[in-house]
Amino acid sequence: MTKLNRKIEYSLMALKYIKQRQEMGSSNKVTAKEVADAVRGPFDVIARVMQVMTQKALLISEQGASGGYRLNQNLQNISLFQLVEMIEGPSALV
Repeated sequence: MTKLNRKIEYSLMALKYIKQRQEMGSSNKVTAKEVADAVRGPFDVIARVMQVMTQKALLISEQGASGGYRLNQNLQNISLFQLVEMIEGPSALV
């Protein structure tokens, strides 16, 4: 059985929350604080993984008072392995 790293778990929860918010159409952008509160996770870890996903072009970050994060890619095109490599760096499966 594979055990996922906490950073991977929080990134999956963040992506799920962002996708749900965008599907509802209420607000296209969400903040790291909003995600942390919604998934009941540590703000610093969630903010860090969201920054990494932004650097890897999975999310778009907009600065300013009305800023936040939004999806840049269709999540159906991203595999779990690709997400793990984004967050943790290159790895080899054994």
